[in-house]
Amino acid sequence: MNIGALAQLLQASINSGVLAQTAGAVNLNNSANAYFNAVNNPYPTTAQVGAFINMFPAALQPTVQLFTPFFLGNKYSYFGANATDRNNNNVTRTGYEEKYLVDYNTINAKFTGGLYYKFNANLELSLNSYVGTGTDCIYRS
Repeated sequence: MNIGALAQLLQASINSGVLAQTAGAVNLNNSANAYFNAVNNPYPTTAQVGAFINMFPAALQPTVQLFTPFFLGNKYSYFGANATDRNNNNVTRTGYEEKYLVDYNTINAKFTGGLYYKFNANLELSLNSYVGTGTDCIYRS
């Protein structure tokens, strides 16, 4: 997954939604560029980010809070120097081969038993037990 490209898409989507809802009166990209250029800190503090979010009306603040990490990540290249470079910015995890996870020579034994005695129609005594043993078939780290 290309995190930078995803962040650009989310930033653009959130900004266009705000533009549509405010009839073009609030442009989060322009506001964030102006504010964070003035702050001049590639790793803004929590207080600086909070001050930016608080510049907006209360109804808009949750959206601005969602927008801000994507904006900062794209502006300061947290996700890589070029978000459209799919060869250098992909975040992936190689899979596991099944042979390294499963032991097909697993031996398990499970026993369930119970004793029941009914004293009358409303009273019953029961003693139940479950016993199991064997090798672990899935390796965990």
